[in-house]
Parts: sequence; C-alpha cells; structure tokens
Amino acid sequence: FCVFNSSPLSVQSIMKKFISNSKSLIFCSATLSINGDFSYFLKDSGLDRVLIDKNLQFKNFESPFYYNDQIKLFFYNSKEDVNSDAFVKKIYQLIMDIKKRVDKRMLILCTSFKQIEAFKYILNENKIENILYQNSSSSKERLLKEYIKNSKSILFGTNSFWEGIDLPDELLEVLIILKVPFSNPHNPIISAKIDIYNNEGLNPFYQYQIPQAILKLKQGIGRLIRSHNDSGVCILADTRLMNKQYGQIIMDSLPARGNITSENSLIVNKTETFLNI
Repeated sequence: FCVFNSSPLSVQSIMKKFISNSKSLIFCSATLSINGDFSYFLKDSGLDRVLIDKNLQFKNFESPFYYNDQIKLFFYNSKEDVNSDAFVKKIYQLIMDIKKRVDKRMLILCTSFKQIEAFKYILNENKIENILYQNSSSSKERLLKEYIKNSKSILFGTNSFWEGIDLPDELLEVLIILKVPFSNPHNPIISAKIDIYNNEGLNPFYQYQIPQAILKLKQGIGRLIRSHNDSGVCILADTRLMNKQYGQIIMDSLPARGNITSENSLIVNKTETFLNI
C-alpha cells in the first residue's frame, strides 16, 4: 500500500478560523520571542496577516531562573571545521577529559544520526563504557531509563532529545551541544518556506533559519535547568559562532553569558569548581 503525508506551509487559515471564534487570546511560551522581538513567531504562525486589525500587546517576562548563576556556559573555539573528522576527535578528547575528572552524567546533543555514528565508532574503538547512542529505531524512554540508572552515563541524542525531556538535579549536570541546530535546507518543507521568504524579498537565512535555530538551541539548553535548585555546565562546540557573522546574533540571544575558550584544561577546572567537585 501507499501512504501520503502532507504538512501545511502556513497555518494562517487555521489561525484565522480559530481567532474568529474568540474574543481574546493569549499566546504564551518560553520561545515566542528572540531578544524581545516577536517578529518570527508572528510570521511563522501567520498571525502577522490575520491580526492586522486587532489590538496586539506583547509582553516579555523575566525568567524565574538565574541563568548566569545556574549555568556555566562555554563557547568551545577549537578552530576545526564542524563537519570534519578532526572536529569529532577534538570533541571526543574534550568528553574524555571531562569524564576523567568530573565523571558526571553527560548529555551530548547532536544534529544528525551521522554525528552520533562518528562518535560511536571512536568510542567503541577505545572501549569506553557506559555510553548510550540514539539511532533511528531507538526508544527514547528506554535510553533515558538506562541513562538514569548509571551515574556515569553519557548519552548521545538528536531530534527528540532537544526538547520534552526532564532531567533535574544530578540527572544532568554536563551538557554538550555539538552544532547550532539549523534545519536541513533540503528538507521539502524547509525548502518551500525558504522559497516563500525569497519570493517576498526577505532574507530566509536571517529572518527564518537563524530565528528557528535560536529557539531550538534555547530549548536544548533548557534541558539543563529544570528548577531553581538546578545548576550545570553547558558547552557549545560549534566553531561557527566565533567565525561567522551570524555567530554574535546567536550568542547574544542565549540566556547566559559565556566564556570563549579552546583549552580543555580550563573547561575541566572551571567545571570542577562550578559543580563543587
């Protein structure tokens, strides 16, 4: 048999029908705005056209968390190309240096199964234990159960692990994010949306792809802090943040201030101090 799946490029008509039956609406989320700007949300939801004659009010509320106190954030400036084997080896060594001295649970957020396979190869080659890998047929619940069972677990995940998982307190204290989670421009839906932005004379990279990536990145970092008592270390390993024009835009949008470094020893020492090891 044959199965067809479809996805609307715009939910504008759905929103219009929904709004016409409501006297007032409140949209609330931790990821509606980027640096206080709601433009991306309005356009992506179709509300920019549906609510032309409506009274709109925008409010930003400070997070209840003290991110600069609760997160130790590093931007890892390793110089290697993020798509190279050298980059994988560099991050492998960073993981091993942290594991040797800190030995806490670690979550490594990847942007593809290919990345996970690259780390699986080098870790298996070196016979490193207590490592869990997500693949296309993995059960997220089973992986999380195994991860929680062992206090020295390292879990490599992608896609579904960027959001919707709750790992408070000692269940997650070290988070490594390999790359900024840009959507694949060859995905048919993403490609079609890029065409829409181009046809409207807009810059799809800066007005669509970067905002989308920022929101997902913030969701990924959000796995680290789940309560007022939580604390942890986050390492963003994407070297493009330091050498691309858009890097500063992304870094400025994050909830905590970060330290740029290429020194594994500095990261390990500061991680030990921050986690009181």
